[in-house]
Amino acid sequence: MKILICEDDFMMAKAIEHRLTRDDYQVTVAPDGKVAAERVKAEDFDLIITDLLMPFFGGLELINLVRNQLGKTVPIIVLSKLGNESTVVEAFKIGATDYITKPFSPNELAIRIKKIQPAVAQPEVAEPAAPKAQKLIDLAYLRELASGDMSFMNEMVKYFIDNAPVLLIEMKASIDRKDWDTLREQANKFIHQLSFMGIKSILADVEAMDTILLTGRNTEKLDVMMDKITRVSKDAIAELRTLTG
Repeated sequence: MKILICEDDFMMAKAIEHRLTRDDYQVTVAPDGKVAAERVKAEDFDLIITDLLMPFFGGLELINLVRNQLGKTVPIIVLSKLGNESTVVEAFKIGATDYITKPFSPNELAIRIKKIQPAVAQPEVAEPAAPKAQKLIDLAYLRELASGDMSFMNEMVKYFIDNAPVLLIEMKASIDRKDWDTLREQANKFIHQLSFMGIKSILADVEAMDTILLTGRNTEKLDVMMDKITRVSKDAIAELRTLTG
């Protein structure tokens, strides 16, 4: 079964690719909408999994291309964050088959694929290994995704260690500029990263930040929230470093 993943968030795309490859699917990853459009024009897939918000060519445009321009009936699963319900509804109107809210369990994704492709045999989902107790991080979700593949886990942890500090600096700069649209994109990307690393103590804070940006109210609280998010993130990164040596 050939599956195309259209996702610009590296960690999200890597997690989906790992989970589906472990289930013996043939997986292709498109890191942005333009590449995704090129792939669906060039070859046929049995399933498309696409984010709605992508650079150059959005998820809605991709669905419209597949359904109305190329006339393909391939099932399409839409990836959407909370608060984006109106866009999901529009996706269904133009041809989406199903949707799943990010961040999601790999088990849930497997179930959705099984529902769409009932004829495809699905392997049993392995029980997650017991997470190692940590002060700020809980890698149970990542361990479940990895299913014993330590190289995958190390790659995901290293990506967070290397990229989270940069993203935090960019978020602070967006607050200073009052660039709320950019900050909301950055916050949603960070929500995914925190979920993979199990940093639950500030996950609610970043989600609350997204709500403030969505409503446009209480933006004066963002500086204080950002200070806490940055402080806890740095401590969590220090813990992660102890795991990777």
